[in-house]
Amino acid sequence: MRILTLHPAATEMLFAIGAGCMIVGRCDGCDYPAAALAIPSIGDANEMTPERAAILEPDLVVLGPGQDHVIERLAALRPVTLRFAGLEESLEEIRSLARMIGKDVEADVLVHDLRTELDRVKERVARYHRVRVYAETSHAPWGTSRLVNEIVEIAGGAPIAGTVTIEDLKRFDPQVIIVSVQGEGGEFDPDMIAARDGWRDLAAVRGERVFVIDDALLHRPGPRLAQGAKLIAKSLHGA
Repeated sequence: MRILTLHPAATEMLFAIGAGCMIVGRCDGCDYPAAALAIPSIGDANEMTPERAAILEPDLVVLGPGQDHVIERLAALRPVTLRFAGLEESLEEIRSLARMIGKDVEADVLVHDLRTELDRVKERVARYHRVRVYAETSHAPWGTSRLVNEIVEIAGGAPIAGTVTIEDLKRFDPQVIIVSVQGEGGEFDPDMIAARDGWRDLAAVRGERVFVIDDALLHRPGPRLAQGAKLIAKSLHGA
C-alpha cells in the first residue's frame, strides 16, 4: 500500500497505527513524528495537482478538514477525507482509516490507550469545580471547535461553544482563555488578548490566566490528545 498524506493529522494518525512505512509522500505541514520528515514532501498541500500526485503512484490519498478545494482538484484519485468534528468521530476515523490498510488491531489498541489516558485525566480533576473556559485557535479567533471543547471538558473545564461575540464572552466571563497556535508558542503573545477591544475586563485577562498551547495537541486526533488534555488540566487546576 502506497499512501500520499496531505494533512498533518492524517500523517500523525498513520504513524500512530504503525503505517508510517506505507507513506510515500506528504505535505510540508506533516511534521510529526520526526520520522515523517524523512518522507519526501510535495510542498504545500493547497498546490497539489493530480499530475504531481501521479508521480508518487499512490494507492491511497488522505486529506482532512478544511481541504475541500484540494479534494475537488484530486477527485479523479478518489481521495479519502478524514473529519474530526468531535472526539468520538475522530476515534472512529482512526478505525476507519485503519480498516482500509489492514491495521485494525493497531487502531483498536491506540483508541483503547487514548480513552484510558483521557479517563485518567477526567478522574484526576473530578474533585475540582469546573472552570469557565474560552478556547480558540490563533488563526481563527472567535471560534471554538467541538473537539477542543470536549478535551476542555475532560480536563475539568466548562467551555463556551461555537462562534462567539465579545458580548457573549462578557456574559460568559471566562476564568481561563486558551489559545492554540502552531508550534510551541509561535509568535502569539497573551498580551494580544488583553489588547482586543473589550477583553481587558474579562476575568481570565484580569487574573492573567491566558494560556498558549501547541495546536497539534488539540487538533490532531491521536495519542497527543491526551497530552493536550493533561496540559489543560494543569492550566485549570494545577492537576
